[in-house]
Amino acid sequence: MSRDVIFDIEARPVPEPLVGYNKVASIYELRQLGLPTLNGIVVTAWNNAVARQVSDYIAKQGWPQIMVRSDKRPETLDNPRGGYLFDIHSLPEVLAPLFAAGRIVILLEPANRYDNLYGINALFSSGSDEVVLEVVGPGFDVTDINRGDLSPHERIDIAIRNERVRARVLRRTQVTQAEYEDSVFHRLTKIGREVLSRQGIAKEWSTHSTDLKTVGWDFLQESGYSLLNRSQYKPLPDAYLVRLVGYLRDLPWRIAETGADTHYATSVSLLRPSEAPRFIFWDVVRPSRKYAVPT
Repeated sequence: MSRDVIFDIEARPVPEPLVGYNKVASIYELRQLGLPTLNGIVVTAWNNAVARQVSDYIAKQGWPQIMVRSDKRPETLDNPRGGYLFDIHSLPEVLAPLFAAGRIVILLEPANRYDNLYGINALFSSGSDEVVLEVVGPGFDVTDINRGDLSPHERIDIAIRNERVRARVLRRTQVTQAEYEDSVFHRLTKIGREVLSRQGIAKEWSTHSTDLKTVGWDFLQESGYSLLNRSQYKPLPDAYLVRLVGYLRDLPWRIAETGADTHYATSVSLLRPSEAPRFIFWDVVRPSRKYAVPT
């Protein structure tokens, strides 16, 4: 493949042409830290030759669809939402506006954001042995809390270096029933807006939240996404918490070595593929590298 345009995501330092793209760099960093990420490639330009190589790569992987994310150097506050799945034949149309906006794209193995078991933000402070987990439940997506669309369903404060998992959990709180039901309403409204946006429906729908909720729920049911529980939050099971703590045990100190920020976070999803559920890490986010304010 074109080495100066297409880059495999591997457990190595970020390639020189990708330095300064913080989202991309953090994926390489996570791989180097031994954490699971989705497989894929980074593409910095688009033409017919690149399109053929990308198509060949996806076919070789056997992926029926592709997840599209994007990055910019430096990133700005108006960055488009990513993480959606697209058919291969639609890629030229999907990617064209991203490249036109001066962005590069991250093409990843398909993982459906409507079918996640849990979404988790792990919040760290340099030199501290405590980590705060912010969790959203089945059928929600970690971007719901990353983008400030929803408040977490559960907060778990953990002392990472203790020997037993139960001893690590210092505090654990979750939303009330009313708060959870409100979050379901907003989640379905968000999904409904996304569905209509993809269909090119007029924007006036965005003012009718009740209608959007119905559109969102109908979409989930028709598509076979059955995880979202409309009536009750299911806390993160201890078995999954144990697995997650295994990934996070030494992470605060190892991440601190690679950046000067005193606070940072990493985003994680627990995916439900056809085989056993698996954790996937998305980004390492440091406040000083998050955005550049447009001038």
